[in-house]
Amino acid sequence: MKGSIRDPLSLRGVDLLLTAEGPSLAGFNKSLGLSLPPLGPLKAQARFGDLADGWRLGELKALVGKSDLSGDLVIRLQGKRPELVARLTSGTLNLEELFPDAENGKDKDHASQDSRMFPDQPLPFALLQSIDMDLDWKIDRLTDDLLLAQQVQLSARLKDGKLSAQPVAGSLAGGKVKADIQVDVSGRQPHLQLAVDADKVGLGEILRSFKLADNLRGGSSDYRLRLTGSGSTPHAIISKASGESLLVTGKGRLDGAYADALALDLLKQLAPWVQEKDTEMQCLVSRFIITDGLAKSDALLFDTSRMTVAGQGSINLGSETLDLTMSPKPKEASLLSLSVPVDVQGTLTQPVLSPNKGAIVKGVAGAVGALALGPLGALVPMVSSGSGAANPCLAAIAQTRKPVAGHKGKGKAKSDTGSGQGGGLGGLLQSLIGD
Repeated sequence: MKGSIRDPLSLRGVDLLLTAEGPSLAGFNKSLGLSLPPLGPLKAQARFGDLADGWRLGELKALVGKSDLSGDLVIRLQGKRPELVARLTSGTLNLEELFPDAENGKDKDHASQDSRMFPDQPLPFALLQSIDMDLDWKIDRLTDDLLLAQQVQLSARLKDGKLSAQPVAGSLAGGKVKADIQVDVSGRQPHLQLAVDADKVGLGEILRSFKLADNLRGGSSDYRLRLTGSGSTPHAIISKASGESLLVTGKGRLDGAYADALALDLLKQLAPWVQEKDTEMQCLVSRFIITDGLAKSDALLFDTSRMTVAGQGSINLGSETLDLTMSPKPKEASLLSLSVPVDVQGTLTQPVLSPNKGAIVKGVAGAVGALALGPLGALVPMVSSGSGAANPCLAAIAQTRKPVAGHKGKGKAKSDTGSGQGGGLGGLLQSLIGD
């Protein structure tokens, strides 16, 4: 520390230049009684001073490992609760380094007993009641070593237990992503509202970064999520959540080198005649309506170079159980007798694939007809033949949204199928998702 304190007894007139340097943050642990991670090297500088109503840490410049941070922080102490005001910028923020993989520190016995995708551990909502916040943070490069987001901006306001945050990624997996997060902990239980909009994002890259799948290449996608729920844990929130989820994906390739992948296992059961190592994906459209924790498929179409698949069913988000049926339509009529509808059951983390019971009882041809899956099933030939649209799955579903001639009302949908990359959602996407 270097500087001066005009009145040491009352800690007024503080003007100190603080510097810190060392091989690791963990070097502070013994002297300060902390438990910081062994992250480094560290080099930081800031000017610390007092304000009429609090303290200021200004002219901050810090390098920690591969990450950097600069800006100003002010803590005000004269309101009902402390208020943190921060204006920050980062050239690079490496999440993999700052927050090591949680699996490394997780108790293995606990992990083996809890296979949920949505854990039941309480979220730190209590922190939202202990402080107010006004945060603006610009990050040029946000990475976890598997996925890079650029031109990231985070604006967050927290007041009286109500949080409003709007993260934006100007470039992520070839596209753009923005979200709006509203959390209210001022009532009897926390309430969450979430909206996510992703445009032209590479689905394969996203799945690999979250370690969900490593077999999809490409797949430029548009995604919309609207979700509301209440509870103190991820499981409690999702088990009673309501909203909509819509995914529209363009061309991609399923890499046959990953033979144990769920998507390829499903394709092998749907199309046992296909011998190619890789599978060309033409399009995928998936829409689920979520009501009180139950997600029901409203549109589910998947098209490859060899077949078109229509799906129906539901996902119980509370129990995380699957109840879906996928019905294939080969593009070669001679292969129809070889296509068998497949049931997808089990859980989100451990799905189980099996031939549909109706196919066994009625015979394959009869089962395929019986599982026409409503209007989507009737549109499968349109997808298979190709309509010239950028996304044939989206174009086919558009037909189910067209109003009957002379009909006027709330259900009227736009017929724009778009022509841009990844299907060009346009007005049709808005009509599907509802806003």
